Amino acid sequence: MNTSLTLSVDGKEIRSTEKMDIYEEPIHIVSAHISELKMTVAQETVAGKSNEIPAMQNLIKSLEIEGYMVVAMP
Repeated sequence: MNTSLTLSVDGKEIRSTEKMDIYEEPIHIVSAHISELKMTVAQETVAGKSNEIPAMQNLIKSLEIEGYMVVAMP
């Protein structure tokens, strides 16, 4: 039985928010997914695209995982 799972981390810009007056800039989020289960396990908003890497690091730390392969998607 294969018990290894892959945690994928991806950042996205919510483009529909760029034209909303209540936001100064588009909302950016980072998400963590367990690929084999096709499940999102965590998301976090990010101040801007340039802050995605530190946000991803914090998101991964908050999951308190051990023994997973983590993949950052370009």
